[in-house]
Amino acid sequence: FLLGLTFTFATFAMVDAAPAPKADKEEQKRLLLKLNDITGDDAITGQIATFLEKKNRSSTKKLIKVAREMTKDKKAKKQPLNINALYILARTAAGLSLYDDSAHFYYINTRQAARLLSIKKLIRSFSGRIDVLYVSGNFKEAEKACQEFMSLPLRGNEDLDYQKILVLEMLIRTQAKQGKIDQALKLVDTMIKGQSEKSSWIVRKLKGWV
Repeated sequence: FLLGLTFTFATFAMVDAAPAPKADKEEQKRLLLKLNDITGDDAITGQIATFLEKKNRSSTKKLIKVAREMTKDKKAKKQPLNINALYILARTAAGLSLYDDSAHFYYINTRQAARLLSIKKLIRSFSGRIDVLYVSGNFKEAEKACQEFMSLPLRGNEDLDYQKILVLEMLIRTQAKQGKIDQALKLVDTMIKGQSEKSSWIVRKLKGWV
C-alpha cells in the first residue's frame, strides 16, 4: 500500500512538472499518456485535485486542449488515452467549466466502459456526461444521453437499476427544459403509479417542478 501511494504521488508530480507555456506539444502528449498508468479511486481523485490546483490551472487547460486533439475522432474504437485517463480529463474539464471538452471526454469514456461491461464505470461516466450537458444547457444532448443509458441492455444489477431511476428523473427535467411538458408529465405520472401514496412524495415534488 505504501509503495503504491508513493508511486501515485510521484506520478502526480511528473504530470504537474512541465511548464505548459514552454513545453511543446509532444511533451504535453507524453504527460497525458502518463495518465494511462493511474489506477484506483484515490489516485484518480488525487490527480484531478492536482490538475485543479490554482497554480496548475493554466497548464491544465493547455493539456486538455492537446487531449481533445488526441481524441478528435470520438467514435474511434482505439484511443490513445484509456478509460481512467479520460475520466480524469472529463472531471477536470468540468471543474474548469470547460463543459464541451468534458462532454467530449465523457462520451468516449462511456463507449470504453460499455466495451469493458463495467457497471461501475458505465454509471460514473454516464452520470457525469448527463450532468455536464445539463449544467451547460445542452438539454437536447442531455436527453439523448439519458435515453441511451435507459436503453442499456444490462439487467439484474441493483446499482444500475437505482441509477436508472435517477437518470429517469434527469430525463424528465431535460424534456421539461425543452418545453416538452406533456412528455415529461407522462413520464412522471408513470413513476407515480409505480409507487405507494406515502413513498411517491418525491416524484410528486418533481411533477410540481415540471
